[in-house]
Parts: sequence; C-alpha cells; structure tokens
Amino acid sequence: MSSKTATSRFGAFYASAYHDDLEARSQLSQEQKFAVLVAGLSSLPLSQDHLVADLTILLEQGCPSQQAEDTIAQMAAYIGFPRARQCLACLEQALDNLGRLEELANRTSNERTAAARHQRGVEVYHRLNSQALDNINAAFGALAGDVVERTFLAFGDVYAL
Repeated sequence: MSSKTATSRFGAFYASAYHDDLEARSQLSQEQKFAVLVAGLSSLPLSQDHLVADLTILLEQGCPSQQAEDTIAQMAAYIGFPRARQCLACLEQALDNLGRLEELANRTSNERTAAARHQRGVEVYHRLNSQALDNINAAFGALAGDVVERTFLAFGDVYAL
C-alpha cells in the first residue's frame, strides 16, 4: 500500500470517526467533543500544515482558543514537550489565519497569568491528594529525575483551569 493510499484511507477513517461516532455521542458536551478532537489531533503524526488546517476548522466551529491551548498543554505529558510546542505553534498559526491571534496575547496580560494558574493548581491538587508527589517520586523518581516533578507541575496547571 502506498503512502498516499494509507493517508487517504486514514483521512476517510478520521472523517467517519468524527461524523459518525463522536458527533453521535449525545452524552458528550460540545466542549468535551472539542477536547477529544484537539487531544487526538495533537497526538497524531500530522504535518504542521495539516494540523493548522484542522485546528482552524475546529476554531471556526466554535472551539474556544483557551480550551484548545489548555488541552494541548495537558497533552504534553503524553505526546512530549517538543510535539506539544509544535502543536501550540500550529494553534497560534490557526488563530493568526482567523485574525484572532490577539486572543493569546490578551490572556497573558490579564490577571490569570500562568504563574497564578499554576499556583492555584498545585494547591488544589495538594488538597485532593497531599501525598501524590511523594508517592510518584517514590515509585518513579529514580527512573525519571526531575521529569516527574515537572510533569506533576504541568498537571497542577491544568487543575487550576
């Protein structure tokens, strides 16, 4: 099977999964569906142009840029920082294509700075499970060094949203 054939088959599968499966799941809110789509897109080995195009479509369909950004940030623990950074750059390009790039700039200048969100997230996570970081470090610390703490802090940021 050629690469072009595999790509077109995957495209058909992707469209079918979205239109026939995800959209048919009435128990999911539109925000949940957007989160699934952004997470899925960020984890696929798509070209930057393809990812920009798909993110542009989701933004046009009403996906909040903040939700897309937060979902990609959450995915960093699963897809790795380099891919997450690439996906965030694609999101910025998609917003720029729509003339909405200022949405990202406006968020960094308001009272919900990354540092404040991170601090709230760490506090909330600590209330949920005060032993979590110690348990994770005990189980994996020797294997991962400071990656465990960095991952925990990334999850802490998400809890603040």
